[in-house]
Amino acid sequence: DGDIIGYRHVNPEALEYVDQTPLLELLQPPNPSDIASPIGQFRVVLRSNGVVEVSPWYGRLPAE
Repeated sequence: DGDIIGYRHVNPEALEYVDQTPLLELLQPPNPSDIASPIGQFRVVLRSNGVVEVSPWYGRLPAE
């Protein structure tokens, strides 16, 4: 249904600026009875110019 049930930062900047995003307000912890519901993982980039990039998460960190 599109709920955000969790997130993790993948670089220091993401942690530093998390309070400037709506992530904390959008979190919807899963109901234990819904634990069998499908969960998708995505990489989301929130750019300072307002652009939001969403792509499938394949478990790899971007090359630095």
